Parts: sequence; C-alpha cells; structure tokens
Amino acid sequence: MRYLKLSKLTFAVVTAAMISSFYVPQALAEKISVEELKKIQKKLKAIPSLQVKFKQTVYTTLRKKQREFSGTAYFAQPGKFRWVQEKNTPKEIVFGGTDLVIYTPEDKIASSYGSLGGHVKEYQKLTSFVLSLDDLLSQYDLVAADHDKVKKLVTMEIKPKAKALDIEKVKLQISLAENFVKEVLLNYKEGNWTLFQFSAPVMKPLPPEKFVFTKPPGVKLEVFQ
Repeated sequence: MRYLKLSKLTFAVVTAAMISSFYVPQALAEKISVEELKKIQKKLKAIPSLQVKFKQTVYTTLRKKQREFSGTAYFAQPGKFRWVQEKNTPKEIVFGGTDLVIYTPEDKIASSYGSLGGHVKEYQKLTSFVLSLDDLLSQYDLVAADHDKVKKLVTMEIKPKAKALDIEKVKLQISLAENFVKEVLLNYKEGNWTLFQFSAPVMKPLPPEKFVFTKPPGVKLEVFQ
C-alpha cells in the first residue's frame, strides 16, 4: 500500500539518546498543572500556520530496526498540512481540508484519499498536537508534566482515554521560548514507535495554495474513497 499510515508506525521502546531528549533532571524540573497547560494551549492555538524542518524516526518490531526520514512540514489551522519528505524515499503528503493526496515523484503517481479515511485522521491528529493541542485535554489524560525553567521547556506525557485506541501513550516537548511543539513521541501498544522532531520554526502566514496539490505533467492520479 502506497500511503503512510501512522497507526502502523507504532512504538514502545526508545533508544537512550531519544529518551534523553525528553528527560528533564529533577533538580531543574517543576510540576505543571492542567490550568497552566491550558494557558500554553491557548498560545499555541493563536498560531495560524507553522513551517518547520522535521526528522521522523520510525521503529517497527517487524523490521527490528530504525528508519529515518526528514524534510519540511507546513501546518495551518484548521488541520491543514503539507509534508515534504526529502530524505530516503521522496514523498509529498498534502491535506487541504477535504482530500489527502500522497505524491511519490519517483513513481510518478499521486493517490487521493477521502477525508473519512483513517490515515487522514492520524495526520490531522498530529497537526492538532503541533498547532493547538486540542486533542490533548479532550481525548487524553495527563500522566505527568514538567517545566524546565532554565531551558524553558515543558515535557509532558499523556495517554488516551479511549481504550480502543492503539496508542499507548504520547510524549510531547514544548518550547516556551519559541512557542512551538519541538517533539512528539507516539508510543503504540504493539511495541513500535515513531518520533517526530521539529526545528527552525517559521510562523509567518502561509498562502492557501500551499495546501493544494497540483498534479505535475506526466503524473498519474489515482482516486480512492
């Protein structure tokens, strides 16, 4: 199957280097309340759009090894995104509010999926985490949250309220200095994991056409519902 489905890129165990990026020494960390998190959520939600560099690390128990992807990601309210994967397999994933399009230049194929598809909802969930944290307080329970006042970082761990979800827990790292989500660690029940690391944030307004896929000449468009 050509499209990338986040629910298949699950994770449970993180290497020491990745864990360390979320670790805050107790001497520096202070607990943070739900009320304080709501204030952070309000600030993030005020950002209409965001452009970042990303590094995506995926571990699956089937392969028993890590795979890395990198590129540039664009996000905009409400739930729009453009994911331009440059390292390894070049790929573009575009969602402008109705259909999700996945374009692989090497194959010269673009696949369009209806907005009701599960894979669309998974990307929208990631966009919600990055831009507004809307899902955080409504669909997830807070396990722990720490504030490193020296580095100006908030590290939090949440778990889904619905037991039917395959996500076991999620860890997020938020930069209060730059006012954006730096890392999202998705930990799934099957023992796999996916880590998204974001950097170089640009918070200027993005044009609407950034979230519209225009088929290049010679590219075949496949439509799925």
